[in-house]
Amino acid sequence: MRREADAPAAVRCVAGLDPETAGRYALRSRALASLGRDLARDETDALLDYLLSPDGAMRPERVAALKNDVWNLLRNQTIVTLT
Repeated sequence: MRREADAPAAVRCVAGLDPETAGRYALRSRALASLGRDLARDETDALLDYLLSPDGAMRPERVAALKNDVWNLLRNQTIVTLT
């Protein structure tokens, strides 16, 4: 199930769903840094969907770095509920 489409703007940016920022690693990385440690369930779900999806908007090494940072953000959440 694709949940990113209903996610907040910062999560949509991180997931590459905003065509204006999809190919811009620095903007997506900044959006990720703005999310914090108390994400709502829909935000964590959308980020997990992104991690499991291909991302052809950037060079592979930048995709790997961004997805690594997403994993770290999710790992550091104060409350995590996975289904």
